[in-house]
Amino acid sequence: MGAGVRQGLNWDGVKWLKILVPEQERIAAFLDAECAEIDAVLEKTRASIEEYKKLKQAVITQAVTKGIRGDRPMKNSGIEWIGEIPAGVPISRVGLHFDIVLGKMLCSAPVDDNYTLESYYCAADVHFEGLSNGEKKKMWFSPDEKEQYCVKNGDLLVVEGGAGAGGCAIAVSTDVPIYIQNSIMIVRSKGISNIRYLRYLLECLVKKGYIDVVCNKATIPHFTKDKLANVPFIVFSQSEQEEIAEYLNEKCAGIDALIVKKQQYLTEIENYKKSLIYEYVTGKKEVLPL
Repeated sequence: MGAGVRQGLNWDGVKWLKILVPEQERIAAFLDAECAEIDAVLEKTRASIEEYKKLKQAVITQAVTKGIRGDRPMKNSGIEWIGEIPAGVPISRVGLHFDIVLGKMLCSAPVDDNYTLESYYCAADVHFEGLSNGEKKKMWFSPDEKEQYCVKNGDLLVVEGGAGAGGCAIAVSTDVPIYIQNSIMIVRSKGISNIRYLRYLLECLVKKGYIDVVCNKATIPHFTKDKLANVPFIVFSQSEQEEIAEYLNEKCAGIDALIVKKQQYLTEIENYKKSLIYEYVTGKKEVLPL
């Protein structure tokens, strides 16, 4: 040992190390055992959350493809992602039942004095869970563009590009007008087709991998206006589309509430684990020798 080290480490320090090592070993052994039990609870809780998510998707898939009016004769839809559908229900495509508007290209400067700086939705704002409530980005819009791209209450907003391609949410009224940038599409019913039913159908197809295939996710995915227009649409009657949407609103809300409770419990246990480790390694609590 060098002279500098000898000067800095006196006998009292050596005695402390001799005492400290067994105590460290007791703490480590105690925390190993405690954390193993906590980790088992965490793993079980995470698995439970994933099961609830799978249940939710199974409920959505069943309702949007088979309907909710009891057992009926079925037929093969001829579409891998959809499977069997009720025999009397036709298959069409989204573009025949809904109007689709692709948002405005980014505009960083006004073209003339008629342009105004306005808030807009982008891909990061739109998720199956809903629309984000945070502060929106802004860009310049002309009066005609504001008319074309303004989001209305009840519009379905669908993500065109990026990792969330195909994600969608239904818009609600806002205090100030909000518009869409070209990573977002507005979808509106042409007549009797139900926008809420379409929202659940799109979630079903996205979660089953349909969007991954049609968008070629080997590159940056683009769920274009044409691709959205060509999405298979199961043409249940207007009344049954409404029934399916209401049924899924209720069922999914119940499952989501259970998932939230599980996630809250998960956070509490994770925080307890961190607190437990901190208290023992800092000496705030002691492990008594056997």
